[in-house]
Amino acid sequence: MKPTQVVVMIDDDAARGRLVATELTTMPFPVKRLFFVSAPGHPVTRGGHVTTCEELVCLISGSALIRTSVMHEHVVQTTEHLLSRAGDSCVLSEGTFIEYELQTPTSEILVFASDTYQPLRSERIPSDD
Repeated sequence: MKPTQVVVMIDDDAARGRLVATELTTMPFPVKRLFFVSAPGHPVTRGGHVTTCEELVCLISGSALIRTSVMHEHVVQTTEHLLSRAGDSCVLSEGTFIEYELQTPTSEILVFASDTYQPLRSERIPSDD
């Protein structure tokens, strides 16, 4: 999982709204799905599951702390990626456990995925609640 800088253009215009665009030619894999996640007006933690395909997580606004864990040669390797500027991103391999914290009330991420949604293949980690 190496950090990647994705070409993201953000045009904030008070009168016309926000335009966010990215060039898919910079993607490290063919994109079949994308989804957008935004904080609900306060910081929040999401994820808590294993990715079912390759994903590229791209920051749109605010900041996000991406925590990942992968098994490599019978050892769990945990990494944190702080996305703090629009366009910062990280690439996740299939089978990566992900948890992410949208750190500000206005944090937003865009996730590009190499496959369609597969709910049966997803493994959710039970919470301690």
